[in-house]
Amino acid sequence: MKQSILKIEGLTDTKEQIINKISFELFEGDICGIVAQDETAKCLVDILTGQHRTYEGKIIIKGKNETIHSIKNARIKGIGIIFPENQLITHLSISENIVFGSLEKFINRKKILSQVSDFIKSLELNIDINASINDLKEEEKFIVDFLRVLYLNPKIIIVMKLHGLTAKTLNILRRIVNQCARKNIGFLFFSSRVDEILSIVDKVATIYNSKLSDFMRFDDIKKNPSSLVNLIIGNKVDLQKNSNELEMIETILKINELIATKHELSGVFNFIAERLAKIVNAQYCHIAFSDDQLQSIREEGYYKLIPHDLNQTIATKVIKSGQIFFNNGSMGYDSLPDLKDLNSEVRSLLIPIKVKKRILGVIQIAFKHSQLIGNEFQKILETFINQISMVLENSRLMSETNLIREAHHRIKNNLQSIVSLLILESCNTKNKVANNILEETVSRIKALAAVHEMLSYRDNLSGMVNLRDLIVFLVENMPEDPEKHGIKINIEIKNFFIQYSKATSLILVINELLVNSIKHAYPTNFKLRDKTIKVILSEKSNGSELKIIDNGVGLKKDIDIIKMQSLGMKIVDSLVRKDLDGKFNIENAYDIQGNVIGTVVTILLKNQ
Repeated sequence: MKQSILKIEGLTDTKEQIINKISFELFEGDICGIVAQDETAKCLVDILTGQHRTYEGKIIIKGKNETIHSIKNARIKGIGIIFPENQLITHLSISENIVFGSLEKFINRKKILSQVSDFIKSLELNIDINASINDLKEEEKFIVDFLRVLYLNPKIIIVMKLHGLTAKTLNILRRIVNQCARKNIGFLFFSSRVDEILSIVDKVATIYNSKLSDFMRFDDIKKNPSSLVNLIIGNKVDLQKNSNELEMIETILKINELIATKHELSGVFNFIAERLAKIVNAQYCHIAFSDDQLQSIREEGYYKLIPHDLNQTIATKVIKSGQIFFNNGSMGYDSLPDLKDLNSEVRSLLIPIKVKKRILGVIQIAFKHSQLIGNEFQKILETFINQISMVLENSRLMSETNLIREAHHRIKNNLQSIVSLLILESCNTKNKVANNILEETVSRIKALAAVHEMLSYRDNLSGMVNLRDLIVFLVENMPEDPEKHGIKINIEIKNFFIQYSKATSLILVINELLVNSIKHAYPTNFKLRDKTIKVILSEKSNGSELKIIDNGVGLKKDIDIIKMQSLGMKIVDSLVRKDLDGKFNIENAYDIQGNVIGTVVTILLKNQ
């Protein structure tokens, strides 16, 4: 049963009454959101971080009644805060910023890099920890700020900033949050916009007229969108008079559903065009995008109740200038820098679709009769453009993922085709030496194919591979089953993430060493019944140490002679030194009496 980690009872801001008798409970692993105005969210968070002294009510953390005196005190009690403005030190690196708040005394740079590298690996992120904060984009700074707070091992994380994050950053954030929630960290997100908060949380509440509503689960909201409208604009509401709010929530939920089910883009944009037209009482809506050179405009979605077509000439002007174009029923179009400057009735209106200051396309809206454009129209349009941005970003990410996965799939297939050809060739060859060479080559190619096989069926844009999964996959797909020879391979490795570029070299090395042990460590006259090869990975101060240990007959020749004579050992030595920038050593293992009891191969890998 999940334990309560934060309980608020009757919290009231006694000075300004911004919040009044707020009560809720956060449990381990909860991902909760509160829709509230910035001032309201700040008031509540100020109390939780000791910045707001005049309040009534109780703050209970893990069953203990607490009084919080400062942000540092809140951190000691297990509360981490992501403020609207990042708390990073710009002239320091990412790694230095992440560990800065946890340092009680000076530690050396190598230790910082090692600790942060392990932390980043555990979250399956691909981040250059040596990069300067000054070189990062704002949304990248947000992720680093989030990691800085997470590194302190809080029990509760409060996030006050979601606005302005792209769908890509929200996807990264959502993945990290879900991973941390499984480790019983609780999250509380604040936002003034419901569409932002619904993309992250499992349940949501609102603060309306200083009062907190009950939390609603996302699944329940999908079944009954009007309940969220009631949540946002007050429990006593006439939905007939607020049909726009209801339509907006239903639209947002439906778009999320369409994206999740991987609908065609044209279908999603047709839906958006129809909903936008209905909400603003238009009879025509068209969504179109341009190519990078503005040479052509492709029409992605439209809704049409009156005879009308996209004006390609005006659409091109909108995209090039970034201005809005409108007419009131006459033949010509006028332009304005911003929609808020429009104070006349319009019959047709073209608005740029801006995503991160870049103009990607245009929305054209037309009315049967001239309409006056007001503030509500502007807010509705802004929300729809944000949704279009999210659809485009998700589409791009899916496209990149599919392309990468397809590339790995094709490489794997090509490697398997080569393996098949080599096996056919070996069937036609009676020369034992040639057959041995072909067999060893097949084994090496299969090791490479194993990496691409894993990457072809996993969503992996980080460029990191779990070494443990890779070795398990390799062992399970070896050309010849070790257990047929009575040999067990024990993999004593926890989750360890390595760059894809390094993984291909390392898996070749491991394959070579395993095959070598299987072939040579246990000759036919070997009497030991328990034949075991261990693959062990351990963390060291200067890197990671990979060991492959067998309990076979050991080495009978000097290792330098083995390296010179054996192609396999030459490959291992070369890959370790040149590709992995590591060190390779092979030696006999001895018991207390000095008898040889096997072979130990040690590979020292520097921190990545």
